[in-house]
Amino acid sequence: MIQKQFYESYRVRDTGTGLIAHAFGIVKEPSAPVVATNGPVTVRAWLDSATYVFFQRVMLNVEVSIAPGHHVYSQPVSDGFTPLSIEIDALEGLQVGPARWPTPRRVTGQSFNDETWVYQGDVRGTVPLTFAAAPGGGDHNVAVTVHYQACHEGSCFAASSVRLRLPVREAALFGRSLPSSASKT
Repeated sequence: MIQKQFYESYRVRDTGTGLIAHAFGIVKEPSAPVVATNGPVTVRAWLDSATYVFFQRVMLNVEVSIAPGHHVYSQPVSDGFTPLSIEIDALEGLQVGPARWPTPRRVTGQSFNDETWVYQGDVRGTVPLTFAAAPGGGDHNVAVTVHYQACHEGSCFAASSVRLRLPVREAALFGRSLPSSASKT
């Protein structure tokens, strides 16, 4: 398999782990992802690299496990319902790309209208994060909020969310040192 990947700027580059995941579909999970549970939904999140360098694209992986018999909504969603989505708190110089989710499942039945798209079981999404601030920005905690609305047998819970914080350390470019060792949260 041969692939080419193009970015608008020559400076943007993926992590080695990100390239392997993109090219071969091999996703390396960390030994200790950040985990949060809220009702029938458990969210695990991790970055494909524990470090970043200037203009490096790090992939945020979010795995949502939905209890058997439950589902969460996807886009498109009917008015009044909350779809599965990811929100990243702003950090100086952090560029957040669009979330990518697998194709949802269309469901029909007495309690669903014709345009209901849902996720069930385990769902993994990704969000590209590019650290574009000048070197010396320091370490960060990337704050991630996963929004969703879970339902079971025709009754839905109120819209909900879980919040996670993922640490990432700044590293120097090969053969260079960082201007300062400031740490930010």
